[in-house]
Amino acid sequence: MAAVCNAMLTKGHAVSLLTFDRPTQASTCSLDSQVRRLFVGVGDSQQRATVFVTARRILALRRLVRAERPDVVIAFMHSMFVPMALALLGTGVPVVASEHTAIHYYRKRPLDALLWLLSLRFVRYMTVTSRSVQRTLPGFLKRRVTVIYNFVSAEGDDRVRAGATRSEHILLNVGRLSPEKGQKAMLRAFALIKDRFPEWQLRIVGAGSLRVYLQRLIEELDLQDRVVLVGALKDVRPEYSNADIFLMPSKFESFGLATAEALSHGLPVIGFASCPGTNELVAHGENGLLVDGEDRVKALADGMARLMDDAELRATLSTSAKRSVERFSERTLIKRWDALVYMAANRKNAPVPTWPKSRFRWPPLVHRIK
Repeated sequence: MAAVCNAMLTKGHAVSLLTFDRPTQASTCSLDSQVRRLFVGVGDSQQRATVFVTARRILALRRLVRAERPDVVIAFMHSMFVPMALALLGTGVPVVASEHTAIHYYRKRPLDALLWLLSLRFVRYMTVTSRSVQRTLPGFLKRRVTVIYNFVSAEGDDRVRAGATRSEHILLNVGRLSPEKGQKAMLRAFALIKDRFPEWQLRIVGAGSLRVYLQRLIEELDLQDRVVLVGALKDVRPEYSNADIFLMPSKFESFGLATAEALSHGLPVIGFASCPGTNELVAHGENGLLVDGEDRVKALADGMARLMDDAELRATLSTSAKRSVERFSERTLIKRWDALVYMAANRKNAPVPTWPKSRFRWPPLVHRIK
């Protein structure tokens, strides 16, 4: 979100960033000084909102946005585009919903899914971060959906990874500590092969609801001296630079930003072939390994062992890893954002298809943005 705000300035747009934070809260992102900050300040932005807080936020959003009179509102994540779409009903301000979550997320959250579908009735366009996510969407949405990947800066060092000469090696995982991210399977997989590779350690960067459980699992598997729960970091780049292999054991990803960042630093990636997002970034045998099998733990352990045991293969995959994310450069993707904003701003009176069934043929956005 911050990267898009900063990049839109280079296209001549005036950009304001509205968040649910309070003005006194410290920012966790790097914003250009020309980006105006707007604070809703209703409820606690670090906690799940109650129905009462959400209702107050909708009223506050309507008041703030109408006062700003923007040409287009881009709302990132369903926690913002759901209340924003409802808040701006009848105002004529077009809303672009930017979804950064795979649709699998909503399968066990029926209320969130219902609100998600309701809000999409009132948005102009929707962006998703991978083609695999786009393919899983209901057919009546696809004509208003375009794929715009997350920005990835190929800023990792150009050195050949020193994995063949170092006495200690590092496996790295970066992500939220939650069930869908697969850290439990990753720890169990590492436990299966730890004795074969005593020189390897595993570092897990991130925060989340599973931290206490994962710490207990580490102790249960006797991995206290081999695994480090690093916690959340503002700058993860040193972790990428010091690692030898990146592990992405997620069950699903909308894009896999951490995976793309790892590739940009020349890290070979191991992930699951069945994982949307990961299988769009990782080409098996080219910039990483995609494992598969009914036993996820064993499949992951076998893939880890293969790459940990073969320094030459790691070097080969590392060489092509950085090149594989060049298509996600800011210069390439900001053109798509700029075109999308132009289309949204200039279709203020365009009819919205009646869904799920409609005879109205909405121009496919994917084909119109060059």
